[in-house]
Order: sequence, then C-alpha cells, then structure tokens
Amino acid sequence: MIRRYIHILLITLYLVGCGGKTTTTMKTTSPNQTGNNPSQATPNPAENPVVIADVLHSNDGLETIIITNVSPVKQDINGFSLLITLTGEHINILNVVLEPGASYRVYNGKTAKDQKDGLAWLDHPVLQEAGDDITLLNHAGRLIWVYSYYP
Repeated sequence: MIRRYIHILLITLYLVGCGGKTTTTMKTTSPNQTGNNPSQATPNPAENPVVIADVLHSNDGLETIIITNVSPVKQDINGFSLLITLTGEHINILNVVLEPGASYRVYNGKTAKDQKDGLAWLDHPVLQEAGDDITLLNHAGRLIWVYSYYP
C-alpha cells in the first residue's frame, strides 16, 4: 500500500516538473474476471488507445514489455516513454506508428539486444516483485497507462 502512495507521489512530482499547464486525471480500475491485477482490466480505447498490454518473462531472464494499440485507428507513439517510477529510469520510443491491434515490444535482460523485433532497454528485468510498476507516458510526458506486476 505504501508503495502505491510512493508511486502516485513520484508520478505527481514528475508531471509537475514537466512544466506548462498540465491537468492529470488518474482513474483507478477495479479488478475484472481475469484476476486481481487492475493492469489486466479491459482498457477503453476511447480513453486509452495505447496501453501496456502485458509483460512476459521467459526462463532465460528475458522480460518483454508489450505496448499495444487497442483502438480502431493508427496510433503514432513516437516520443512515448516507459518510466520506472521508483528509479526514474526511462526510455523513449522513436519512429513507431502502431496499426490497430498491433504491438511494439521493449526488451530487458541479458539477451535483450539479441531481439530484432523491438527495442532493447536494460540488461535486467524491471518488474521482479509483486507490485512493481512501469508507466507509459505520451510525447508530452502525460500519464497514459500504469502496469503493476502481479506474477
């Protein structure tokens, strides 16, 4: 619970630091039939056309963060970022347009650089313990989606 409050505080501080007039609305989603992870709730494409749809971990330590366009129209995610709120580490996604239903992958782990169908980021997984979060920000630094890890 404390971790959640720290997460919200860090996001708020990050957004305030971005400058300009920013209005942030955070919606909490209740658990759905797929489990007790709010990150697995079905997104509303009108409100969140691009989401972190899933995070996969392989036996060899490779972590795959899957960013998906859940809307019926193309989404330009050039300049979107993934942010680890607890550490401030982030990576920018450049020159990517997602067709409806298409996904983009960001890889972490020792074999991340070997993956050719996405972007290699860190040499270790980001989401390791229950409750770890990763945040998707748009090109203006506004919160798009938070994925909380519950293995």
